Amino acid sequence: MNGTEDTEYRSTGGVHHLGALHLRVAAVLAGLFLIGLAAFVFAPGKGSDGAGWGIFTINLLFLMGVTQAGVAFAAIMRLAKAEWSKVFYRLAEATTLAFLPFAIAGFLAIYGFGREDLFYWLSSSAPHHPWLSAPLLLSRNLGALLVFYGVSTLYFLLARLPDLHNQATEIDPYGNNWLCQKLRSFHIGRDPMRLQRYLYGLSPVVLIAFVVANTLIAWDFGMMIVPHWHSTALPIFYWVENLYAGMALLVILAALLSLKIQGGFVIDRSAIVPSLKSMGIMLTGFTLLWLYIFWSQFFVIWFGDLPHETQPLWQQMYGHYSLLFWIMMSCAFFIPFGTLIFARFKTSLRAMVSIALIINAGIWLNKYLLVMPVLSTRHWPFTSLEEFALTVGLLSGFLCALLFIFRAFPIVAQREQDKIR
Repeated sequence: MNGTEDTEYRSTGGVHHLGALHLRVAAVLAGLFLIGLAAFVFAPGKGSDGAGWGIFTINLLFLMGVTQAGVAFAAIMRLAKAEWSKVFYRLAEATTLAFLPFAIAGFLAIYGFGREDLFYWLSSSAPHHPWLSAPLLLSRNLGALLVFYGVSTLYFLLARLPDLHNQATEIDPYGNNWLCQKLRSFHIGRDPMRLQRYLYGLSPVVLIAFVVANTLIAWDFGMMIVPHWHSTALPIFYWVENLYAGMALLVILAALLSLKIQGGFVIDRSAIVPSLKSMGIMLTGFTLLWLYIFWSQFFVIWFGDLPHETQPLWQQMYGHYSLLFWIMMSCAFFIPFGTLIFARFKTSLRAMVSIALIINAGIWLNKYLLVMPVLSTRHWPFTSLEEFALTVGLLSGFLCALLFIFRAFPIVAQREQDKIR
């Protein structure tokens, strides 16, 4: 590709071509986020069942899980040297960074104002282990989140260096921001082979940070919300379902970013379609893995038949929440597995997006059933404007932050665009 073609490709295929439309979309998303923020200020903690805090916690856990899975997916694919997945690397890493401020602020909000509603063991007057104390709850979760997001940010920025050194500032629409100029001073970006070795070596660190952070969240925001419920498989289940839904989210976002609007797009659709079947195969495998881990946890609890362990499951499976439980199972396993075993669904972008939406709905319901039955015996999701605003607001804030990351950095590496070209 010569210089003229390279310039033309970026000018017609980059985010900057969307111009005013991008800003209008960002303004709408920011407005929805502010509405959700207002609902958060006035809704959580209202009522005796703490359902307001429950909905906020469910949405936070869901979005934090699926976005943290983005950088973990990129690390796994880099270690596996899966060439088909390179088009998703930047998008996956960007989803993690976009939710960073919301994850930290959301956790601090829960710790500061909602811990009495959510964690029975913090207010217990009986002597207990120091692990079950408010200061340690804060230090372990906040510390794990800061380490994870710090490593993820470094991982994303290092992967950006080759483009910054290979593109000329006068033709690079992303090169005029101060961060890009600062990153150009790192000379490691001039040696792609050495940089790839750094990223390869950093990938296990990213995965360890992901596992530690999600394990602590699973313990504190899963098991410990339920009195005296212990499940050693829950953290593993939590990692797997976040990766499962995170990969599905990448399909949705990639499809949205490949839409041509006013002649521009963020990701060329021709870059996604060749990788679609491989992503479908990955999702098929994770569908089966999700069911296996779910069954592994369920079987041990059912066979032991201890009341303090079976009660959380029976609350989900029988009575008021039983319909939601089977909808969750259908969305997370039966529908994805029943469709993804056929090749024609894995090669259709429209079908994959539909399946990905269903998967994310199922994983959201799984988070809902983990938290809400403990706080309220009879609750239905989105039965009030406050709950709807909390959900849409947090999602809109994440998407708005993602758009601004796209404005600062190209979401597909130029060398990958050149291969596609």
